[in-house]
Amino acid sequence: MLTIANLTKDYPTVRALDRLSLEVPAGEVFGLLGPNGAGKTTALRIVMRIIAPTSGEVRFNGPPISRGDLDRVGYLPEERGLYRNSVSRDAAIYFAELKGLSSAQAAKNVDRDFERFGMGEIAEKKIGELSKGNQQKVQIVAALAHDPDLVILDEPFSGFDPVNQETILELTRELAAKGRAILVSTHQMELAEELCDRIALLNRGDVALRGTPSELRRQGKATRVRLRLADPAERPDFPDAAEVETLDDEFRITLKPGVEPSAFIRAVSATRDVIEFAESAPTLRRVFLDAVKGGDDE
Repeated sequence: MLTIANLTKDYPTVRALDRLSLEVPAGEVFGLLGPNGAGKTTALRIVMRIIAPTSGEVRFNGPPISRGDLDRVGYLPEERGLYRNSVSRDAAIYFAELKGLSSAQAAKNVDRDFERFGMGEIAEKKIGELSKGNQQKVQIVAALAHDPDLVILDEPFSGFDPVNQETILELTRELAAKGRAILVSTHQMELAEELCDRIALLNRGDVALRGTPSELRRQGKATRVRLRLADPAERPDFPDAAEVETLDDEFRITLKPGVEPSAFIRAVSATRDVIEFAESAPTLRRVFLDAVKGGDDE
């Protein structure tokens, strides 16, 4: 449904995007991850025709995306754009009408979504009177009330507690199940890993890694192991470990580059009684760090 082809964006002192290419088919949740300045928001703004690319193109269902196509796109910007003196329900209806819905249909859809989010008590309150989380809910309703085919969400979990984050996860999955194409940009990797069918890691304007979450974990450079000791009370020294996390009686260890798990377990077993040992895939966070910083946490 969405095709980004060789997208380049140059500013006087920096290249924000460098021949970026990706595709988001109908029914898929595609995650866009990357450090600050990687080009995520620039790419989304070009898709929305807010800014123009230096070269390359964006296609929607085949042809280059047009101004009229944007009526079939729902966009949640990173910087929210609600009028603080507007009544919440009226604001959401107004945005739905801008996308071509009649006043009656816009009101029907907005009431449906307000009910889903449990927003009945804030429907008649002004935006400026709401908490950050409730403002975010109104913004999401405004982005989705016209039932778009393509949904673009820039940091959708910002300001939400775990309960509301789960609501957004469920809503996004439902939209994908209905055949919508979903493009999500987020810094919250655990949520991206849980939500997205595929992920692209952006660095310096281009894709450093792409694939399903499990495929990306397998591409990680750092080897991780899980270890349980008969007597975990006194934490031993792991000289070949780059990072050690403790969870109850289990150690989760990232090995230093070049250290083989077999050599590591032999060294530990020489001085401690090991009752469980297993190699595990690196976290998406670790893969991300390896891809953009060579594994340097700082």
